[in-house]
Amino acid sequence: MTKALQATFGGEALLARVKADHFLLLLPFSGEEGTRAALLRFGAQNSDYAAASHHIKLRFNFGVAEIGDDHTPFTAFVDAAEIARREARIRPDPVLFFSGELEEQLRQNREMEDQMEQALADGEFVAYYQPKFNMATGEICGAEALVRWQRGPSHLYYPDQFIPLFERNGFITEVDFCVLDQACALLRRRLDSGLPAFPISVNQSRLHLQEEGYLQRLTEMVERHRVPPGLIELELTETAFNELGHLEELGRQLKEIGFLLSIDDFGSGYSSLSLLGGFPLDTIKLDRTFMDKALSSPRSQIIVQKVVELAHEMGILVISEGVELPEQARFLLQIGCQHAQGYLYARPLPADAFEALCRQNTPAAPTADK
Repeated sequence: MTKALQATFGGEALLARVKADHFLLLLPFSGEEGTRAALLRFGAQNSDYAAASHHIKLRFNFGVAEIGDDHTPFTAFVDAAEIARREARIRPDPVLFFSGELEEQLRQNREMEDQMEQALADGEFVAYYQPKFNMATGEICGAEALVRWQRGPSHLYYPDQFIPLFERNGFITEVDFCVLDQACALLRRRLDSGLPAFPISVNQSRLHLQEEGYLQRLTEMVERHRVPPGLIELELTETAFNELGHLEELGRQLKEIGFLLSIDDFGSGYSSLSLLGGFPLDTIKLDRTFMDKALSSPRSQIIVQKVVELAHEMGILVISEGVELPEQARFLLQIGCQHAQGYLYARPLPADAFEALCRQNTPAAPTADK
C-alpha cells in the first residue's frame, strides 16, 4: 500500500505510515471537492488486491483535516483527521472532513452514550403512537409505536437524533423492548376497560434478529402483560433481509406464536417484490417516496397500483406511509389502498393524547392540519 500511495501522491505529498494499515498524507489542499475526488479515485483504483490464490476486496476510509491556523499544533490536525476517519468507518461515504459540526455531533453522541442506561432505568424513553387510518371510513385501525427520549420536562430528543447511534452501539435492542413494553401496557389497559384493541406495530432492529433468546424474550413480555400476540405487529426493515439468511425460519416461528409481521419502507430497496413470496407477511408499508413521486409521475402511479394489487391478491394488507396531502389520499383510494398513516390524519401522539383521540374517533374526513 505504501507503494500505491507513493505512486499516486508521491510527487506532491508527504507520506508516513502510522501503524498497520494507517497512513498519514500531507497534501496541498485544493478544496473539499478536489480532495474528495482524488481520494475516491485512489480507493477505486486500489480496491482489488490479489496475492497468490487469494483475492481481497479492500475498503478505504479517509479522514481529512484542513490546516488553516499557523498557531495550532500540527498534532491537533492529525487528531482531527483521525476522528473523522474513525467516523467515516460507520458511514456510507468513505471520505469525511473534520468540522466543528462533526466535533459537536460526536460530543453529543458521547454524552448520550454516557446517559443512555440511566435514562432507560429512569423511564425517559417514551412511546408515542401514530394512528393508522382506514381512509374510506375515517376510523383508526391501528397504530405504530415510535420512541422519543424525554430529557427532563423541556428537552425532547427525536429518533433521528439517537437511533442511528444506538443501532451502532447495540443499545437499540433495549430501547425497542422498552417501547414494546409500553405498547403492551397500553393494550392491556384497553382490554381491561372493554375498549377496542387494534394491533400496534413496534419496530424491530436487525440486531434483535441476531440476538440469542429473542423469541423467548418477546413471548415472555406479551405473556406478562396478558396481551394476545396477534395485537403486536413486529415491523422489520428491508435491510434486515439483505443481511440475515435465516429470516424465513424466524418468520415462521413468530407466526406460529401469533405475532403479526410487516415490512417498513417497502419499495425503498431492490428486493422488495421477492420478499412477498418468501416471508410470511401480514402487512407492507409503502415507502413514503412512492407518495412523493406518485402525484407527478404516471409511471410511479402504475407501480404503486400494481404493488397494491399484487399484495392484495396474496392476502397482504397495504398501508401507505407519509400521506400528507388530500390528493394523495384520493389517489390511494382510487387504486384500492384504503389504509394510511401520515400527517394528513395525525401526528405521533403521547399515550394519553392517543387514547383520547381513540375515544373521540368517528368516521370523518381527514384534515390537512399539520
